[in-house]
Amino acid sequence: DTSAMVGGAPPTTLMIRNLPRGFAAWDIVAELRLYTTPAAFELVYVPWDRKGLHNVGFAFVNFLDAACAAEVQAAMDGREWRSGSRSRPVKVQPAHVQGFAQNFQRFVDQGDAIDPGHAPLLFVGGEPASLQEVMRRPLRPEA
Repeated sequence: DTSAMVGGAPPTTLMIRNLPRGFAAWDIVAELRLYTTPAAFELVYVPWDRKGLHNVGFAFVNFLDAACAAEVQAAMDGREWRSGSRSRPVKVQPAHVQGFAQNFQRFVDQGDAIDPGHAPLLFVGGEPASLQEVMRRPLRPEA
């Protein structure tokens, strides 16, 4: 439901489920680019199993605004993966944890449990960004 409110505000962070097992964060970025501009999102995270062999079947994407998140949810939910993968249809829903800061903090709190090769992808203005670049940007209020 694209109108779902999370904590009294429309969601900006979506959970994308039913990922093909080999999908990494860049695969999600490629799928997202079919539905929106890369400037629309700032964090893409695909958790992997402890051995780093496969993703755990879902991803988190934080969008800059709730309207774009709702548009992407409506466009992707129930669709087949455009990559041609033979997995189940895409399922998109608001994530339980909302906002860039809160989602990034969850990653930080996991510490060494995350393989650096599977760290969240960060974006500023649609371009991949380092943690240092993200930390230098001006703070904006969470939607």
